[in-house]
Amino acid sequence: MMRIFFLFLFLGASLLFSATVEQMKSEKRYALVIANGLVTETGDDKAVASAQALASFLKSKGFKTVTAFNLDRGELIKTFRSFDKELTPNAVITLVYSGRMVVHDAQAWILPARMKLEGLPQLRLSAVSFDFLLQKLQRHTPRVSIGLIDAFAYGGKPNTTDGELILDAIKDVKEADSLVRWNGKAASSPLFGHVAGDVGNGHDDMDSLADKLSKAGVHSRIAAADFYFNVPAKLLTPADKAWQRAETKNSVVGYEAFLIAYPDSAYTQTATGRINTLKVKEKSAAADSAQNKELEKVEAELKVQQAELARLKAEQQALSNGTETAEAAPLYYEPTEMVAIPEGIYLMGSDRFDNSKPVHMVTVQAGLKMSTYEVSNLEYSAFLKATGTKYRKKKLLKNESAAVAYVSWEEAMAYAAWLSQVSGKSYRLPTEAEWEYAARAGSDTLYAWGDSAANAAQYAWMATNAHGFVHSRGLLQPNAFGLFDMAGNVAEWCLDGATPDYKSAPSKAAKTGSDNDAMKIIRGGSIKSRDEGLSPSYRDSNIPTYRSEMVGFRLILES
Repeated sequence: MMRIFFLFLFLGASLLFSATVEQMKSEKRYALVIANGLVTETGDDKAVASAQALASFLKSKGFKTVTAFNLDRGELIKTFRSFDKELTPNAVITLVYSGRMVVHDAQAWILPARMKLEGLPQLRLSAVSFDFLLQKLQRHTPRVSIGLIDAFAYGGKPNTTDGELILDAIKDVKEADSLVRWNGKAASSPLFGHVAGDVGNGHDDMDSLADKLSKAGVHSRIAAADFYFNVPAKLLTPADKAWQRAETKNSVVGYEAFLIAYPDSAYTQTATGRINTLKVKEKSAAADSAQNKELEKVEAELKVQQAELARLKAEQQALSNGTETAEAAPLYYEPTEMVAIPEGIYLMGSDRFDNSKPVHMVTVQAGLKMSTYEVSNLEYSAFLKATGTKYRKKKLLKNESAAVAYVSWEEAMAYAAWLSQVSGKSYRLPTEAEWEYAARAGSDTLYAWGDSAANAAQYAWMATNAHGFVHSRGLLQPNAFGLFDMAGNVAEWCLDGATPDYKSAPSKAAKTGSDNDAMKIIRGGSIKSRDEGLSPSYRDSNIPTYRSEMVGFRLILES
């Protein structure tokens, strides 16, 4: 029995301000928890059990909680009306549903217990519109409304439940910032347990909740609302949260990125002092090779020298034995870190860009791994040496840890084929759909970090902070999947041929077009990009032989 799990938040009409700690402590909290088990058809009562556990959690967090299980339509409506009468304005309202649900006529319908669904038109008379319940709740102008759904598909019917269809059907959620999660294959819901377990034990605001669910493999998007399961002593501003991340990184680049994003915050003086202190430490550490920041570069050079020495020794030994030297195996570097891309379904494209329309659903299969970083100068130089490929901008290769640039689509393809041959593995460029899915990392906003470009400098080397040159990989913040520089630094070639729009786009993240297409897709923006060019949905393209000091690539490893 397929189950769909998602959590969403939408802002009440009265939310025109940021609530204070005092207001949060005094505000009312209400929760209605409904579960309709499948006992009458399958003997499965997991829906009620998971809902009971979540109801206990909500009670422990100060919610006045009403529970109702295995209701027919009349009982469900009566319970909701009774709950609705108790609500007060400017409160926090939570609506929880676990049980059977179908989508029809652009609405998500709750199926009452013991209901036999014999035809979809029957829904208006025998089922309850989840959309209708949400609209009723909004009459109370709640400060925040929280919705959690653990939905079972109604098996055997042509209109099977799908998480994306539920999201589209709930208009109140679709028009607001939301946190959404669906999974058509899991045997039990991880969402309820995660909210009641890991999430509820700390002072978690919605940003923290999004981070934790992302780390748990949940695809999400989050409302910018002040809500905590446990009200903290102080509310964190965006600057406070960015400062915490900068302190965790504790690097010159991290503090400088913070100052670019928040030049006039309360932490400006402290950040400046930390930068100066770290720079003094770096200069001191340069005298001590064990603590030198160039240690990784030295180790890489040492490996190259050791490989070359081994080759020379082999040649010398062969000459002393009077035999011809066998052709030495080429030196190569595989990506040092790969990120396993979780399978999932997402909405590809954006109405903001003409060539990214229409927005459409795409399925990404399991088994893909993407390189954590863009291919580096060190890695690409080994290819140049082994294959004798010409490279005109040798000055760009000086920083071995920087992302390689000035590489055409044809050369990127040749590199992937060469690395596959010498390593015995299967490397390739990502398809455009795979790239956007990985760049979004579960987000459904204009940028991977939100709808505002204000925080872009924490994630992307771009026109305002790159100073015109490509940087070493991995210096800024990664996205929620742990991938660095998916926005900015160098733009990245994809496998696909370019299309004018998505009108004939496939529903799976497969390659589009052929190797002979006149134009190839470029994604991610670069050191020259501004604002919208950093969006995961922004598309660019050029001819396969095009080279630019702002275009490079990263790899997919197929299992």
